[in-house]
Amino acid sequence: MVPFARPTAPAPQPSRPAYPAPAAHSTGPATIPAGHRFAAQPSQADSAAPAQPASRDDYAQIAGSIGPARDVPAPDLSPADAAANRVLDTLMKLGHRVRGVLDARFAGMKMTDARYMALRVVQDSSPEGCTQAKLAAALGQCESSVSTLVERMRTGKLVYRLHPKSDRRKRVLLLTDLGREALEHAEAARAEAAKELCVALSHEERDGLCESLGRLLAGVQQTDADAGRRRKVA
Repeated sequence: MVPFARPTAPAPQPSRPAYPAPAAHSTGPATIPAGHRFAAQPSQADSAAPAQPASRDDYAQIAGSIGPARDVPAPDLSPADAAANRVLDTLMKLGHRVRGVLDARFAGMKMTDARYMALRVVQDSSPEGCTQAKLAAALGQCESSVSTLVERMRTGKLVYRLHPKSDRRKRVLLLTDLGREALEHAEAARAEAAKELCVALSHEERDGLCESLGRLLAGVQQTDADAGRRRKVA
């Protein structure tokens, strides 16, 4: 008969707290209490225990305070400046909506709003062609950003570069046959998107809105031009 050793009881393990207590003036990462509403979902074993509501002291343990300790004060604006703020808010929301509608219409066409605008600018510059600097100015971008866009369109055989006879040092962009065909399809898709976006406006309201936005755009472009001149002087 082979003797067996008597089994020994496992050594008791020290109980671990649910979360480490933050040290005073700690520089480590913030600790979120287990009962806090931003904490991870409890496990099945913990779901039986009722969650304790977070107190104001709990918020103090998380990188300062993320609780509703105080509201962010709104700036004190004149009626005209408050109206300008509302215009900006509306334009930002409208910009997201316009991009979403265009993306849906351009889906499957390998077309983006930036590529569409670039093709339009190049088309409007024919037959002389469009320089990269002119394209950047029309799109309101720097030449380095436009350079990436142009290379992608050249890779897609939508545009090509050539040296005009009048100035062999200059290079201009022109649409290829494939580029003109892509722009034609994009124009039709864009017309449908415009109809969808302006369905709630009458003909007169559309004209008035276009005039107001045109003045706003001219003012923004003038501000950008003045800032550019100031940077050059500095």
